Amino acid sequence: MSDIKGITIGIAANGNVTLIGSSGEVKAQVDTVQNSTTLGNTYASCEVWDRAAGLVCRRVFAGPITPGPDLVVKPVDVEMEYKGAAPTFSLEGIGLWASDTVASVTTGTAVFTVKDSGNNTIADVTTAGAGTYKIVLSGLTLASGKVYNFSLGVGTLTIKKKKLTVTADNKSINEFGSAPEYTATITGFATGESASNLTGSLACSVKKTDGTAVTNVATAEPGTYSIVPSGYTSANYDIEFVPGKLTIVALPDITITAADKTMTAGGSAPEYTVTATGDFKEGEDISDLTGDIAYTITDADGEIVADVTAADTGTYTITPSGLSSSDYDIHFVAGTLTIEAGS
Repeated sequence: MSDIKGITIGIAANGNVTLIGSSGEVKAQVDTVQNSTTLGNTYASCEVWDRAAGLVCRRVFAGPITPGPDLVVKPVDVEMEYKGAAPTFSLEGIGLWASDTVASVTTGTAVFTVKDSGNNTIADVTTAGAGTYKIVLSGLTLASGKVYNFSLGVGTLTIKKKKLTVTADNKSINEFGSAPEYTATITGFATGESASNLTGSLACSVKKTDGTAVTNVATAEPGTYSIVPSGYTSANYDIEFVPGKLTIVALPDITITAADKTMTAGGSAPEYTVTATGDFKEGEDISDLTGDIAYTITDADGEIVADVTAADTGTYTITPSGLSSSDYDIHFVAGTLTIEAGS
C-alpha cells in the first residue's frame, strides 16, 4: 500500500485504524493493532494488521505525534435582504476526511453570534442595516477519538440592499403653461418605512426624446417628454429610477385680427375693432378671453403714433393686444389705418 497517506492514530488506541490514501480517500478499515507502544497520546511504533491481508502498515514515529489534518468548522456564508427573514445558520467542515461529518467529529452545541465590523453583537439581524457581518461560532469542541488540528472559523452574513423603485408620476399641462408639481410613486419599502428613511429629496428633470434637457416647459413645443426622477440615496436600498411622461397639450388656435380703418387727417380717431376666429370651444367666444383689447398704432418706421389726429396722411399699422387665455393659443394679426387728406 505505497499510496497510504497516514493513520488515524487516535482511533488506533481503541483497536481500530483507518488508512487514508494519498488523495484523502479511505483505503482500508483494519481492526487489529499489534506491537504498538502507547505513550499517552503518542506512539513510538505501530504495526497494523488486517485479518485477511496480514500486515497492512508499519510505521515508526521518531517523536510525539501531532494531530491529523487541519479541520476548520465554520458557519456557512449566508445572505439575506435588508429587513427580510433571518437566515438559518448551518455548519461546514473544511478539511474533513471523506467518512467524517461535522456532526460526527464535534461535540457540544453550536452557538452563532453575529457581529459588526466593530465587533459589536447584532442581537436581531432583521433590524440591521445592509452590509457585511461576521458569524462567530462557539460551543463546539473536537469529539473524543478524533484526531484533527481543530479550529473554529468565522462565516459571513451579507445583508443585501432591498430593491426600491422610484417612478415619476405622469403629468399633463397645456401649451405655455407652468411646470407642474412633480411627484413620484415609490414601491419596495420594508414594512414601516417610507421616503423619510431615504437620504435627499425628489428632483425631476424634463428631457426630450433625444435626451437633451428642457429648461423651461412653458416655452416647449406641444408633445411628450420624459420626466426623469433622481435625488434619493440610501445605504439600505438599491434605488431604481423610472421616468414618467410629461404631456404638453397644444392649445386651440385663436386669431385676433384688427379691422382695417380709414380716417381723415386732423379728424377724429376711428373706433378700432377686431374679429376673433379659430377653434373656440362650443359656446365660447372672444368675451371668454382674459383682459381688455388694446391697440397700438405705428408708422412705417415702427415708431408709435401717440395721437393719430395729429398724424400726417399715409398708411399706419394697427396692432391689437391685451387678450390672454390658458385655454387658447392666441395669435394677433395687425390691420391697416389709412389717414386720408381732408377735402
